Amino acid sequence: MKELFEVGFVRIARQICQSEIWERPPHYLKLFIWLIVNANWKPLGDVGRGEILADQFDLDRALRTCAGTSFRHYTYGQIRGAIAWLVSAGMIKTRRYKGGQIITVMNYEKYQEPQRVGRRKAAVEAASATEKPAPEEIPPDVEMAHKIIDLLNGLSGKRFGKIPGNLANLLARIREIDPTTKAPAHTYEDFDAVLRKKVTDEWFQKDNFRYYNPTTLFRPENFPKYVEEMRTAKPPTHAGRVETQEEMIQRLTA
Repeated sequence: MKELFEVGFVRIARQICQSEIWERPPHYLKLFIWLIVNANWKPLGDVGRGEILADQFDLDRALRTCAGTSFRHYTYGQIRGAIAWLVSAGMIKTRRYKGGQIITVMNYEKYQEPQRVGRRKAAVEAASATEKPAPEEIPPDVEMAHKIIDLLNGLSGKRFGKIPGNLANLLARIREIDPTTKAPAHTYEDFDAVLRKKVTDEWFQKDNFRYYNPTTLFRPENFPKYVEEMRTAKPPTHAGRVETQEEMIQRLTA
C-alpha cells in the first residue's frame, strides 16, 4: 500500500457516499474515479490539465471486470449513459477530437491541490491559536442553494450532499434573470413551493421517487415548468376541504 501512495494519489471527499452518484450503477463511479486518476496533470498537446483523450476502447478497457479467466464488458449504451449522466451532473464535459473525445474533469484542482493534505492539522493549529481567522463568507446564492438542499433532504428523507454535482443545476436556476423585470427569475418561495408540491406528486410517488433529486428537479427544461404548474394549480383537497402541504405529506406517508 505504501508503494501505491508513493506513485501518487487524488482526493475523494467522504461526502461521496451521500451523493447522487453513489446511488447510480457502479460503473458510473468507477468511470468518474478513472477519469480523475488518469486525466493529464499537465498540458500535453491539445489535451490540457485535467483532461484526457479517450475513445470507446479506452473506456471499455477501464470499466471491464474480471470474471474467472475472462472479462465482462459494459455495452456501448451503458458506457454512453454513464458519460451522459456525468455531463448532466456537471462533473465532466466532453468534446470530439480525431475519432475520439477529450473529456474534461470539472473542478479538477479540488482533487489535486497538495495544500489540502494538512487541512486537519491546520484546523487543529487554528483552533489553538489566540486569534482565530474569520470564517469564509458564503455567497448569497450558494447559501440559498444549501438551504434548498436541506429542505429537499428534509422532505424526501434522503441525504444529498452540497457538492458540485448536486448544486450545478440548482445554482443555474437561482442565477437566472427575468429578461422583462431584470430581477431573479425564481425566488426561494418558488423552490420551496415546488419541492413541497412535487414530493406529493403522484408521478414521483409511483416508483419514480429516485427522480426526486437536485439534478432532475432543477434541470432547465423541468424547473420552470414545475413553477408554472405550481402557480396555476388548484389547492389540494381531501374529504371535501382544502388541505395544507403538511397535511397531505402526513396523509401520504402515514
